Amino acid sequence: MRRLILAGTFMATALFMSNSSAQAATICNNCSYLANPGTYIGVLNPTTNDQATFDHIGVTTGAVIDDMWVFDIAPAGNGSASANFTATAPFTGFTGGIYAALAGTNCPALAVSPLSPAGTQCTTVNLGGLIGGDVNPTADVVATAVLALAPGRYIFRLQGTAGAPFGTYTGQVATNAVVPEPALLSLLGLGLAAVARRRRKA
Repeated sequence: MRRLILAGTFMATALFMSNSSAQAATICNNCSYLANPGTYIGVLNPTTNDQATFDHIGVTTGAVIDDMWVFDIAPAGNGSASANFTATAPFTGFTGGIYAALAGTNCPALAVSPLSPAGTQCTTVNLGGLIGGDVNPTADVVATAVLALAPGRYIFRLQGTAGAPFGTYTGQVATNAVVPEPALLSLLGLGLAAVARRRRKA
């Protein structure tokens, strides 16, 4: 029993430390939207808290956008996406969400790694079902909840109509590792308590 508790302690501690010490990486740094059918912003690793930042600048007044920001998640983890505009470069009907990318969504890898000044142009984007929509009530912000994402390809879709004198938005996709299960944390606590008792007896 003692060996089992200690083994569990070591595994739980290693997992906890690896999550807490992860170094965030910006995979696509202020990538600009290239054109439809979509722009690829890279592979995001939740265990290192990867993120991608992007924008669509100077959209002509009255132009309707249906932007597809394509990204991959590997391995599984938590992810969220958000975007916003300012009153000086507005959109109306600004909305969006994270969707699954269906088979056939084809986007070349980023040309520069690990930081890319621009995303890469997708040749085909096949939009799947909505995974998480906009949960922010304000008109100038689109933001999803934190979602549990399996490994795979996803699309952050943004829609709206550019206002005057033009429309501009900035956004990001952020990831983080899944928090350890309560049972695992309990095992960690039991193991640490056992170690403490053993030291007191010694």
